[in-house]
Amino acid sequence: DDLKPEERTRKEIFTSNITNSRDYYLLKRLNVHFITESNNLKQIVQCPLLPANLVGLVNTNLHSYTIQEIEQYYSNVKHGGHWWPEHCTSNNRVAIIVPYRNRLFQLKIFLYSIHSFLQKQLLDYQIFLVEPQNNITFNRALLFNIGFKEALKHYAWECFIFHDVDLIPEDDRNFYSCPAEPRHMSVAVNTLDYQYVILKNI
Repeated sequence: DDLKPEERTRKEIFTSNITNSRDYYLLKRLNVHFITESNNLKQIVQCPLLPANLVGLVNTNLHSYTIQEIEQYYSNVKHGGHWWPEHCTSNNRVAIIVPYRNRLFQLKIFLYSIHSFLQKQLLDYQIFLVEPQNNITFNRALLFNIGFKEALKHYAWECFIFHDVDLIPEDDRNFYSCPAEPRHMSVAVNTLDYQYVILKNI
């Protein structure tokens, strides 16, 4: 067919053997991992939908490590904040968009925590930090839009998570995945005593 592999539905790509060399090399660019069967057909190795190492509530480390310490600890993260599992094909390609200005203390805590969180979920992800110039008013919504447009230039992302730098997930079962419908990722936060916020139409 004439569709590019990244334009096909998940079902079409991930349930069939790959025999076309063009498909194979294009999919390799999306960090797809294969096994070769005896008949030389290449078959995709899929990551589990529910990784076995998830534990639920996790201890949140609020220590502010140096950027150098974080880079050393997460040396497996590629340049630009991109990581994907090396042994299987992730079920989700996720771009994390984070507006930022003059919050280095929070940023270091965020980066140290979020990389571990996302890797445990076996996501193919990249973190995009969007920072305005000093003479420009900080506009959070505008920075989200800019981050979205810039992220689209880098990779075939399946979904986008718009994240604040001072929010740290506390339960690794809070999946940063790509559901069919948009959702709010932080409906209960410690500053509100973990009370659910219900929005009502007025």
